[in-house]
Amino acid sequence: MVAKRLAGLSAACVLFGMSTALCYVLLYIPFGTGQLITDITSGIALQQIGMYLGIVLLASMGYGSLFLASGLLFRNTLIPVVVIAGWEIIHFLLPPALKIFSIIYYLKGLLPIPLDEGPLAVIVAPPPVWVSIVGMFGLSVLAVTTSITILRRLEVKYSDE
Repeated sequence: MVAKRLAGLSAACVLFGMSTALCYVLLYIPFGTGQLITDITSGIALQQIGMYLGIVLLASMGYGSLFLASGLLFRNTLIPVVVIAGWEIIHFLLPPALKIFSIIYYLKGLLPIPLDEGPLAVIVAPPPVWVSIVGMFGLSVLAVTTSITILRRLEVKYSDE
């Protein structure tokens, strides 16, 4: 289970990390390569891309943990995926007490530029950076530990088929 988790996490980080870096570079097309070089040499671009790549890593850890556990607990994973996606979509409308159960709540505090959630959003101060990082690592460890415990208790019944 640990190897499966690490393989999925590394594949997600490479895929999403490369696409994040590419999108960040493509954002500079309207401004020209001169602005990109200026931002890279001043350190602004490297700091921001590092922060975005860190967010991608933590998001892959958090969501991967939830999907790993739901894939093990449910035979059809469509319903848990829809529930998780729906919860994250309505995150901006949730009261502060429920926002802490959302992964996006922990990731938004890490963004270098704050997001505008619109006029209907319930505004809550993001958690400190260390809480976000420890929370995603904790969620990942909890999901893997729970999955290992569930797998140890599973019985394969060959007579059922």
